[in-house]
Amino acid sequence: ITSDRDAVDELKQLHELLIAPIADLLPQSPDAKVVFVPDQALFLVPFAALQTKSGKYLIEDHPIAYTPSIQSLAYTKKLDNLPKATGHLIVGNPSEDLADAAIEATAIAKLLNTQALIGKVATKNKVLAQIEDSQIIHLAMHGNFDDNNGLDSALNFGSQVFLSAKEILNLSLKANLVILSACNTGKGAIRGDGVIGLSRAFILAGTPRIIVSLWSVPDGATSQLMMDFYQNMLDNKSSDRGYAHALRL
Repeated sequence: ITSDRDAVDELKQLHELLIAPIADLLPQSPDAKVVFVPDQALFLVPFAALQTKSGKYLIEDHPIAYTPSIQSLAYTKKLDNLPKATGHLIVGNPSEDLADAAIEATAIAKLLNTQALIGKVATKNKVLAQIEDSQIIHLAMHGNFDDNNGLDSALNFGSQVFLSAKEILNLSLKANLVILSACNTGKGAIRGDGVIGLSRAFILAGTPRIIVSLWSVPDGATSQLMMDFYQNMLDNKSSDRGYAHALRL
């Protein structure tokens, strides 16, 4: 892809290949969630952004979620029934070079009535001290992915300090939701059973749902997206429409 126009053409071609043949099987209700179980390279497809010939995004028709496998979906359903923590862990800009990530974390902490760890205060040790007692874990920071050894994918605190997927696997989380508001956090090593990386590590550590990114993401736009997501989530809490619906909005 060499231009925005090329990207749109690719999104429309993928919609024609992947969605059009099953369009009549998708739910009619705009509130019914569609869960994709990708395979191999399809893990890197942004299904929500696929477009019809007229330019309508798939996310306009359905809330969308993903799972590595049917077994993983059953596993995360079981995690939902386990006791959850009561606190929240909100981290912003530990490397001190993402100004909007700090604004994002501060605003989200205010919405959740908690205190964010911002800048140099957000050390790896402080994060690890709180992460197992947090119901919502929001990490706005740099992310690195390794497509050879997915478990070496990591969250980057700056100054060569990393929290790797391998370390996350050893945690015992009681979170309801993890958001990795960072670059490339949905990537890793693609294997037969999906992407091995940060997202898989958090699920295996005990998290039933996680929001990650497929690309390098701009600091300002990501900050606004995340603040809107949390506001939507809180606004829709009484109707129990779920995180996928809030993200869709």
